[in-house]
Amino acid sequence: MIRCHLARMMVERKMRIADVARATGLSRATITLLSKKRRQSGFVRS
Repeated sequence: MIRCHLARMMVERKMRIADVARATGLSRATITLLSKKRRQSGFVRS
């Protein structure tokens, strides 16, 4: 399983979504989706 620890890292570094958006160039919508997802869908292991 692929896990995204973005939300945890944002708390540890005291960053907001806007801060991450500015630092990475990603949209706020993309960061919101990444920070709320528990695992990435679309990857199927056969």
